[in-house]
Amino acid sequence: MNLWFLKFYDRTGLVERDGTSLPACSWFGPVPDQVAKECFEAMEKAEHSGELAGLFKGACRELRRMPDKGKFFDSLVSGMKLYKSTFLKIYGYDISTPGFADEALAKLKGLGCSKAEEYYKGIVSEREEERKRMMKEAAAWYRRNSAREFAKGEKGGGEPRERETKNRAKEWETLSKMLGFQSMKKGR
Repeated sequence: MNLWFLKFYDRTGLVERDGTSLPACSWFGPVPDQVAKECFEAMEKAEHSGELAGLFKGACRELRRMPDKGKFFDSLVSGMKLYKSTFLKIYGYDISTPGFADEALAKLKGLGCSKAEEYYKGIVSEREEERKRMMKEAAAWYRRNSAREFAKGEKGGGEPRERETKNRAKEWETLSKMLGFQSMKKGR
């Protein structure tokens, strides 16, 4: 007997059947008494036959683990296709574990990928350019907002606030010079 349609949900409350509380409805409306009776008989038969005896016994499945640099390093094999994501992973693992890229690139060269280092350097320079661009955007945004705050502080004229904003303005002037921004002050 196919029991796929006997997925119960509790919409109208529980029904007591032979000491078992079941939801009163299935997704397809009320379960006919005959179908419920057949279901109970099939379960009872399975219990008595021992079919369910080992259902919850035995070893648990091993938990899925996230890939780590060791597994990734071991996955570098001869003849594998190298994608941009492969080199991004090498770059990421090298950030957290300095020297990983050297080991991985040496292994790839040993496996016959003579251009591995060239590809890797291209990915690294691309990521570094993107990072610099994002940092410049963030610094410019913060500098604009800092200038607004500085102007608000000058209007308020409070002495502690004035010192704080002047110090912050000096810090951001220094940061802007380090990042290569032009000064926002006129005459410089």
